[in-house]
Amino acid sequence: MCGPAAPLMIAMMAVSTAQAVEQHNVASQNAETQGKAIVKADNLQAMDMARQHDQMVEAGADEANAHALQSQADLSTLDTLTGEFGGGNSADRARSVQNLQSNGQLATISRNATTGMSENAFAANAAKERTDSQLASIQKPSKAGMYLQIGAGAASAYGSYLNATALEKEPK
Repeated sequence: MCGPAAPLMIAMMAVSTAQAVEQHNVASQNAETQGKAIVKADNLQAMDMARQHDQMVEAGADEANAHALQSQADLSTLDTLTGEFGGGNSADRARSVQNLQSNGQLATISRNATTGMSENAFAANAAKERTDSQLASIQKPSKAGMYLQIGAGAASAYGSYLNATALEKEPK
């Protein structure tokens, strides 16, 4: 194995090996970068979901507070009117109806807030599942594949060496 083709075979093997290692390193870096980008996007989406949740809680509290204030104003007006006309059963009944309506409206406000928060939680869970799926689908290079590529390069170089030595041995 000391003919003029031997250095060429060694050079071909070295280049093939370096190329396989570099491809493996680049593919590994790309997979890592892609994974980091997916995780960063997931973190941003989780922060946005938390912000939306906080906004829903605030909006529900604001709406309930505004409703309670309006209900108190309506009851005050009712008390004033019934006081001017002498009160009685009709006034008590009107006050009871007002309280029932107010409680019904507060229940609706609470139900709407709960529904919005549930939808937000489902969206957050779906986003997490999507992120996990994307992370699992990242194709990472294997070392076995790199070694097979190196072996194929070595076999090709050896085949080239055998052809070159066979040509050298042919009578001229």
